[in-house]
Amino acid sequence: MTLFIKTNSNALTVLETTPLPDLLTVRQTSEILGVGRVSVCKQISAGKLIAVRKGRIYHIPKSTVIDFLRSREESHK
Repeated sequence: MTLFIKTNSNALTVLETTPLPDLLTVRQTSEILGVGRVSVCKQISAGKLIAVRKGRIYHIPKSTVIDFLRSREESHK
């Protein structure tokens, strides 16, 4: 799974995607965001990423990751 993103001052453009599941693992989320798994876990603990915990595994809704990317882009303007 790879998500290629090109950002510019006006928009967030998705260049190529593979179908993403509705719930992503921490590993999948870290690959999409371009950060380490520990960073994703810290974002979850800080409440910046919403996650559902099933046993020992966190599942992050796809919509949450998309919203996080958008807010990150907004903060860089």
